[in-house]
This record gives sequence, structure tokens and C-alpha cells, in this order.
Amino acid sequence: MSVKVCPVCQKTFRTANGHKVCCSPECAHRRRSENMLNRWRDQDTKNICVICKKKFTRTGNAKTCSRRCAIKLRQNYLEKVKNEMSAAAHAFLSSVAKTEQYPACKTWSLRSPAGEVYKFKNLAFFVAKFSELFTHDERKITASGQPLAQVMLGRLRPSNKHPSRSWHGWTWCD
Repeated sequence: MSVKVCPVCQKTFRTANGHKVCCSPECAHRRRSENMLNRWRDQDTKNICVICKKKFTRTGNAKTCSRRCAIKLRQNYLEKVKNEMSAAAHAFLSSVAKTEQYPACKTWSLRSPAGEVYKFKNLAFFVAKFSELFTHDERKITASGQPLAQVMLGRLRPSNKHPSRSWHGWTWCD
């Protein structure tokens, strides 16, 4: 049997259990409650929400003070990932978009105003490669980011929702 001093009420008590710290269940409960409050107080001063910058009591490995802030943090993360993926996809597509290897290429057959027939697989590649066939205004970039010639020639394709019969003398050739 050992003699110990209760950390809560400072009474001396005897115990055969070497792990027992307090003299009674009431003192043990009071000690646990105080320890919990102290831990929460310490955490409260250490944790600041990454979204709204408010202090909060942390549970687990939370970085935010509320569900609303957690949703905002998730949205910010997803937006960042989307932008990174979009940049990578844009870089890839920019490198192949004006080539015959572009995966979404369609076969084209157009008749020029001079009567020449052009057969090719990629309209963007054709407009870039044969830019001398178009005037300066027809080569200007539109709001969609494409040259006007590419936009308007694209409307000549019969599978287009609203196909045009001709544009500046250019027609679809079967």
C-alpha cells in the first residue's frame, strides 16, 4: 500500500492501486473536467479558421470553424485543382489543336471562291496553314478565340445545327 496526496483536494489517502491518482470518484471527475477545459482553452487560442480567421475550438484535424467555412475551403481547393487541370489540358490541346493529329478532327471538303477544292482533317490547322487565302479581317480573332474564317467556314458543314450555304464565296463540297 502506498500513500498519495490527492491533486484536487490535497487530502492524503492510501491505495493499493499504483495508477490511482485521486482520493475519490468525485475528485477524479473534477480533475478530468478541469483537464478537458484546460485542453480546450489551449486549443482555442491556437486555432484560427483558414477561411474567416476566427478563433475556434478544434476537433480532430479541422482547419475551419464551421461547416460553411469547410464548404468554402473545399470549393477553393476544387477551383484550384480545376484551374491547374485546365491549364495542363489547354497546354496540351494548344500543342496539337492546329495539327492533323488533334483527336477531335473532322474531315472537311471546301470549295474556295476561286473554285479550288480543299480536302483536309482539321479546320483550325487549315485556316492557320493557308492564311493567305483569307483577308486580314477574316483572320481577326473573334470573342470565341478563333479566327473569323474558322468560325464562318465551320458553319458551312452540313452537320452544323444551322448550316450556311456559303460564306464569301466558300462552299461545302461533297
